[in-house]
Amino acid sequence: MKKPLIVALLCVSISALVLSSFVIYTERHPDLFINDSVSAPLGLWTMYDENRTPQLGDWVVVCPPFDEDMYRQLYRQEPPDDDNPCISSLMLKQIAAVPGDRVNIFGLVITTPLTKVHAVDVDRAGFSLPTLPSGSVVVDSDHYWVVNSNHALSFDSRYFGAVDADAIQRFARPILTEITDD
Repeated sequence: MKKPLIVALLCVSISALVLSSFVIYTERHPDLFINDSVSAPLGLWTMYDENRTPQLGDWVVVCPPFDEDMYRQLYRQEPPDDDNPCISSLMLKQIAAVPGDRVNIFGLVITTPLTKVHAVDVDRAGFSLPTLPSGSVVVDSDHYWVVNSNHALSFDSRYFGAVDADAIQRFARPILTEITDD
């Protein structure tokens, strides 16, 4: 065998070993997870519990509110007959407004104390998405505005409004992602 081929095979073998070791490690440490959804920064995250009130800029794992009409609109089918309180799986989002903060909605542009995001009125398949009425709202007590400002099609508060504090399951911190933890 020629030396470049041996080096290439060695690199591929080592990469496969590292990746499989990582997968086994994350299975044994459920607080670590790989986010592969473009709806939040891609990469390795850790989830943790903390006995404190979420703050502006915190990353959280949230159970988005279940609404039968919104479910029908998003998934174009009847909601399942189960007790799942989430409209979909858990989501990774950033706190963009806390109780008492003002959120301004003008058409498809939403401005929060943390960021400005744009909503879209149709998804990639051309189906209508829920839109919020224009105006200025103050986030209610025990509610939070959660978004991912890195992706225009992120399903978040720009479509379903503020979430109840009980919808926030855990805090999250990026470990190795396309963003850094400031």
